[in-house]
Amino acid sequence: MFFIKWCRRHLLLAHISLLAFIAFWAILFWYLAEWFWGGGRQTFESLHSYGFIWVSIAIASVAALNSMLASSIASEAQRPFISLQPGTIPVIETVNEITIKLEIKNTGTMPGNDVTADIGFFDEDEEITEANMSKKYPTETQRLPYLTMFPNATCHITYMFDLGQETAMKLWKNLKKGKVRFRLRIMYTSLGRKHITIQSEQIEKTSKETGELHRSPVPPQTWK
Repeated sequence: MFFIKWCRRHLLLAHISLLAFIAFWAILFWYLAEWFWGGGRQTFESLHSYGFIWVSIAIASVAALNSMLASSIASEAQRPFISLQPGTIPVIETVNEITIKLEIKNTGTMPGNDVTADIGFFDEDEEITEANMSKKYPTETQRLPYLTMFPNATCHITYMFDLGQETAMKLWKNLKKGKVRFRLRIMYTSLGRKHITIQSEQIEKTSKETGELHRSPVPPQTWK
């Protein structure tokens, strides 16, 4: 997924580099053809002067574009990547409340600042997009305890089900039956740029051995 989005982001640079490469070889072949069929030694001096200039320009252009592309790749790599980690979801049960914990981690090379997140739960029959809301279940926005997440740092997002509320009780029952999906959106900044990670998961039935929730990814999955 990351590779596809990188390709889309740098498609213009890739096309420009390709065109410059084609132009370089077109000029070179024109130069050789003109020399071979257009008089050879008689025109060699003038063609040599002009040809040398154009070939030099083409080579310099290709080198400059490749440098821009390499710089863009390096810049893209130097950023935070904060996302939900794989694995089961621990469940903490009390008399009137259920708490689940989602672990997120910064796997990038730069700190992520102003980290916030929201969790949206959806019924198995509802569509999930990057920004819609469920008509059956609430969405919560949470300010994480770590406003700055350094590389390799982890923290947990907690969601509490108040079993005294009818909607929360219904959500928890359906969640244990494997009839609920959720979408986690993590927003953060780095060096003046805004980033967002969107991960959607299908909750599977509760593990009888550990009581933990199993999950599997579903669309949408977005890293920006």
